[in-house]
Amino acid sequence: MPKFSPGKTPAPPSHDAALTAEPHHIAPPYAGDRPFMGLTFVNASREEIRGAVLSASRRPYASICTPNVDIVVRYNRGTIPRTAVEDAALRICDSKILAMLARVRGKTLACYPGSDLVADILADLSVSGIRIAIVGPTREDIETLKQRFPWHRLSHIPAAARLTPGSPDWRSCLNACVLSDWDLLLICLGSPKQELLSVEIASAGRERGVALTVGASIDFLTGRQVRAPRMMQRLSLEWLHRLLRNPRRMWKRYLLDGPAIFLQFLRLEIWPMARSRAPLTGSRDGLR
Repeated sequence: MPKFSPGKTPAPPSHDAALTAEPHHIAPPYAGDRPFMGLTFVNASREEIRGAVLSASRRPYASICTPNVDIVVRYNRGTIPRTAVEDAALRICDSKILAMLARVRGKTLACYPGSDLVADILADLSVSGIRIAIVGPTREDIETLKQRFPWHRLSHIPAAARLTPGSPDWRSCLNACVLSDWDLLLICLGSPKQELLSVEIASAGRERGVALTVGASIDFLTGRQVRAPRMMQRLSLEWLHRLLRNPRRMWKRYLLDGPAIFLQFLRLEIWPMARSRAPLTGSRDGLR
C-alpha cells in the first residue's frame, strides 16, 4: 500500500482497484457475530460496539458500515457494489425492522442506529482526545456541532453538494480524507457513496483511523432533520415518520424498494430453514 505525506496528492485509485483491495479487520472484544440476510452483523451490546469503534480509531485503517433495510435490499439485488459492504471490518445493524425479522427467524440481532451511535460518541466526555473529522455536512453544520460539543476536536472535510464517484470533486474529497488529521471519520454522504468512499480511502493509502458510514446522523444533531417521536421509534415506525415529512424524496425508498426486504427474508432465511427441516421421503423402492 502506498504511503503519502502532507503536501503530496495521492493518485486516485480506480474504482475496480478500490473495491478489490484487501479489507482490514477489527479484532472484536466479544463473540457472537450474527449471519443474517447474506451479511454478517456484529451482535454485541451498545457499549461493546462503541468500544470497538473507538478502539479501531487507534489502529490500522478500517471502515465500519451501518446497513439498514435499503442497503440490504440493494446488496442482495446487486445494485450496490457488494464489496463496498463486505469489506467493512464491522457491519452494525441500523434498522429495527431487520432486528425484528431476525427475531422471527429465531436470531438475536443487536440494533444500534448510526444516529444513536454518533450521538453517544459525541456526548461522551471521556473520548474528547479523539480527533473527529466529518465529511458531507456543511461548514455551518460543523460549527453548530462545535458549539454543542465543545470538548471534541471536530474538523470539516468539504464535499461538493452533488458528489459523483470518480469525478474531480470526488478525487478532491478523497485526497482530503486520506491526508487530513483524524482518528474517527464520519462519512455522511448517503448510500452507496459513503461506502464507496470508505473503501477508496483504504486503497488511496490511509494508514490509521476508522471511517464510520452514518448517513443523515449529523442532520439529526444539527436540527436539519427531526427524529421520530419516541413512541414511533419504539414501534419501529421511524420510516413512516420520515416518509410523512418528506414524501417526494422518500416514497420510492419506503413504498417501492423497501418492501422487497420481506421477499428476500423468505428467500434467504425462511425457505432454507424449511428445506433443511423437511423430512426425507424414503427411497424410490419404498414409494407406494
